[in-house]
Amino acid sequence: MNAIVKYLLSFFYKENSNEIYWEKVKFVIITVAIFLVFVFFNLNRLSRLKKDRNGYAHYTIGYTTGRYKNIRSPNPGVSYVYYVNGLKYSRYQSYPMDMDIVTEDGKYFVLFSEKDPSNAEILLRFKVPINTGKPPAAGWSALPNSTE
Repeated sequence: MNAIVKYLLSFFYKENSNEIYWEKVKFVIITVAIFLVFVFFNLNRLSRLKKDRNGYAHYTIGYTTGRYKNIRSPNPGVSYVYYVNGLKYSRYQSYPMDMDIVTEDGKYFVLFSEKDPSNAEILLRFKVPINTGKPPAAGWSALPNSTE
């Protein structure tokens, strides 16, 4: 561990000297600060979207259209479409590897925000039962009976 720390610190010293290379130190501090600001705003945005989805919750039926591989996640993903007020929305979402889902022509419930229907999440644990009718144009205000 000590060797790793020495190796990392060697980048901040001028060659063959004990003098600190302050330009590199400033660059690293600024880069880390920018990264942390980016992470903070991204987490804040995701939290705001989830809060909006849950606060204005409506449900409709989503149809899976295929599988995809996200390079940022080790988990597989599924693409899906759903309709709200006659408009077609298309999204994708990753899911755990151990989850058995129908990736093509599957029917699952979709939670979306009544305020912004493009803000949605497919509920892969809730398959649509065969006896479920067509959803209203604006969706259901509560999740209909489903099979988990």
